[in-house]
Amino acid sequence: MISLDQSAAEIGADPRPSPEIEISDRLALAQIHAMLHRLRPVDRQVMILYLEDESAATSAEVSGLSAGAVATRISRIKRLLAGQLTLDATR
Repeated sequence: MISLDQSAAEIGADPRPSPEIEISDRLALAQIHAMLHRLRPVDRQVMILYLEDESAATSAEVSGLSAGAVATRISRIKRLLAGQLTLDATR
């Protein structure tokens, strides 16, 4: 149902992103996927569990690390990946 408070622009606005944004998002996702595969297996496992919204306790149980070690690894890996994305974006 259309509200009387909605503007004409909001009513006719296409909720899908532009093709350029879709391509950019796909390229970024492929880049992140490649970076994850270059990680050591335990780091990759921890990050995949993190990306799946698993708790630190669950990640610790699966990986054999302590919850504190999981949190530390996630922080370090996020910093590493962000740095790599920034470097690749400037090239």
